[in-house]
Amino acid sequence: MPEVADPFKHVVLPNQRVENTLTGIVGDDLPDWVRTFRGKHSDAPVRQGEKVRRLSYNTVDTLPGKYFWGGFVPTHPGHFVGEQASRLLISAKEQPDAKALFVIQGSKRANKTQQPSELPSWFWDICSWYGIEPDRMVFIDEPVVVEELVVYPQAEYLPNGAPSEAYLDALDENWRSKGLAPIESDILYVSRAANALRYSGERYLEDLLRANGVTVIRPEELSSEYEKMQYFAGAKHIIINTGSAVLFRNMLGRVPQQFTQLIRSPQSEKTLKFNGYQRAALEPRVSGIDYIDLSRGFIVGPYVEPKPTILGQPPRKNPYQSIKPPPLLSKERTIEYFSTLGVDLKDQWVDHQLAAAEREFLLEFHKWCFERYPQLDRLRITQNIRTSLEANRNGVTPNESVTDVLVPLTELPYLGDIRTGSESLASVDQKRSHLKPKTPATNPEAKLLDAIAKSENYIPLQEIMPRPPFYRLSDTAYRRIPNLDEITDAKLISVKTFGQLPELFTARNTDRDPANVEIFGLKGAGAREISRWVKMDYLTGPGNLEKYKVLIPRNGIGSARIAAPKQAHSSSYFSIGSFGTLKEAENLLKYLATDFVLQLRDAGLANNYTILDAYARLPLQDFTDNSDIDWSQSLAELSQQIGAKYEI
Repeated sequence: MPEVADPFKHVVLPNQRVENTLTGIVGDDLPDWVRTFRGKHSDAPVRQGEKVRRLSYNTVDTLPGKYFWGGFVPTHPGHFVGEQASRLLISAKEQPDAKALFVIQGSKRANKTQQPSELPSWFWDICSWYGIEPDRMVFIDEPVVVEELVVYPQAEYLPNGAPSEAYLDALDENWRSKGLAPIESDILYVSRAANALRYSGERYLEDLLRANGVTVIRPEELSSEYEKMQYFAGAKHIIINTGSAVLFRNMLGRVPQQFTQLIRSPQSEKTLKFNGYQRAALEPRVSGIDYIDLSRGFIVGPYVEPKPTILGQPPRKNPYQSIKPPPLLSKERTIEYFSTLGVDLKDQWVDHQLAAAEREFLLEFHKWCFERYPQLDRLRITQNIRTSLEANRNGVTPNESVTDVLVPLTELPYLGDIRTGSESLASVDQKRSHLKPKTPATNPEAKLLDAIAKSENYIPLQEIMPRPPFYRLSDTAYRRIPNLDEITDAKLISVKTFGQLPELFTARNTDRDPANVEIFGLKGAGAREISRWVKMDYLTGPGNLEKYKVLIPRNGIGSARIAAPKQAHSSSYFSIGSFGTLKEAENLLKYLATDFVLQLRDAGLANNYTILDAYARLPLQDFTDNSDIDWSQSLAELSQQIGAKYEI
């Protein structure tokens, strides 16, 4: 491990080259800790910064004067505190005549280097806390040779580097010398409710805790890092979600308080006891530390294939190391834990409100997955969420009275199932992995759809979409079949109806009556397509029964398909079109598979439209041979044609 026992140890590097990389400092025969910004568990080798590209000295500028190494400026405050900032306090005190040298990395997304004036407020707050003001800082974004560079080791390392007593003494002196006025509280709850990766019902829990006298803060909503330190220093008991917010406690020294972390991923008791997050860093600072699991399960969304570690070691076997599974809040565990602290939530707990908070969480998390991981299969992400939700259904649905406010699975924007065979909406979705979906926050497709809707030649697709209710049992069926209303209580035909009325809905067209109708449905979580035959006069429904149309799964799971005349559908589908020719239906199906349509459809789903309404808002086209669109072209060429039509 890096040498952290003596944080006052340092090296002076004359004429040392510094680059705009994570490593920053380049040189041979340097101590490990000079270029290390994160440690490893146990006795594994330290994590070195990324390898740097060697440059000759005559290709870089020279920076005269004396500097101490501040490190690189990451884009996340937790990483800065945990991976760079612990060297700042000692460096600033012991080198009063030197300036702090920081590296600003370029943004890969924006393809530009961030300017000092663009740095976030948290960076200036943290540096100021450690005694470094803006007039003492120098930033570089290109390689330079520094006349004299003083480098101190970090006083502690992620994930579990322990601070020395000397460093804790320095921290104690620092915060007291600032005249910090602690904001006192018996219990301080540090919430992640503003984050998509939170406990599912955390926003509801916030309200309950406030009502019972618990101080609740959201760190990202505080005015400054100084205010955060006021809350942390004044709490007798801090309850905080495991994560980057925990690292800010490292900015303080010793405060006699209990420190409880709410774990957010599956971990064994042995792991928590001996290697819980930041245990080594926190134990010398607080009176006691514990780890509590308030979850009843986890929602798995994004998946990442395990990659080899930096040191070339085999990939991690634990799948939870590669994904971010937010926890589902357990009513029983939460009530039980807070009761041990004298906070009685039992009599005030309302299941309906917890379910409403979980509905909000699931929708936000689903959107976050698509935004954060655009390179991953959106269908697989959605199926992960669905599977997790089903696995924890007993917890998600405490009782029947709250099911109406849960997220209906049909409201999550499923993109179709994974099937082989003909090119359908589902198969096209999988093939277009090169097309990265836009973020819901920016949502340019939604703005584009609004612009298209204002054009003079815009007609919504809903003009050829029958609206609910769809196919139902007719009055004739109720007159002819005795006690039909006792067998089934719903006139709307579903897959369930097939099983309730097997004599009415037969697996084959047994009497070969040309007037019989084949009706399609989707069964089970895998959306397996089944069909049954029924007499035409037992049905009533849309006027496109004897026309060609396209069927779309109502919950998004399953493939779109063409239905011929005298082919109907259960409540598993909705239909689009009423065509006299098969060619028109084929052109519609092709249109629905273009990237142009898929992006607009996804934008509607991201804005909480039902899947039916997302399709209804799409622009209608002429699907005949007289169309202004050449339907014989490829999907990519069709997207270009349609885009040109709307001047996109």
